[in-house]
Amino acid sequence: MMKQILIALLISASATCFAQSFVLGDVNTDWFETEEGANGELYDYLNANANPVSGRKVIAFYDFDLREHPCHYGRSYEGGVYYEMNSCEEEGGDNEKLFLPADTDIDKLKAWIETFAVLREEYYTSENFSWQNGTYAPHGEAGCYYTISEDQYGRKVVEIYCGC
Repeated sequence: MMKQILIALLISASATCFAQSFVLGDVNTDWFETEEGANGELYDYLNANANPVSGRKVIAFYDFDLREHPCHYGRSYEGGVYYEMNSCEEEGGDNEKLFLPADTDIDKLKAWIETFAVLREEYYTSENFSWQNGTYAPHGEAGCYYTISEDQYGRKVVEIYCGC
């Protein structure tokens, strides 16, 4: 019995030691040149460049449109990635969240955000953005703001607010 426990511990320890951190991969810059990519929406980007493992889950609809247009929805992707959009508030902008595995490499995630943000914003360059108090933000008020946090499960959460 002791031998089996020791073998199990060695296997789990070696798996932990050799496990690589999760990486989103390089941003597919060519996608932004397509008709679908012209608007730079993260949801569309993920649908085209990640492998969905679920359909879109509608959480809420706009109050005024008789359940025709969802304002809060989410979708799961391979690798433990989950996307959520909430634009139900009448005032303000869009609020997106991208949930990533706990072992996501933060430096690579920041580089991914920096590339995606510039490609998403048609008239911006990397000089228009900077990291300010943990948020990758445009200089000025209008645009998309990217913040990385951790949820109660240890997952990395990229919160994106686009508005003025």
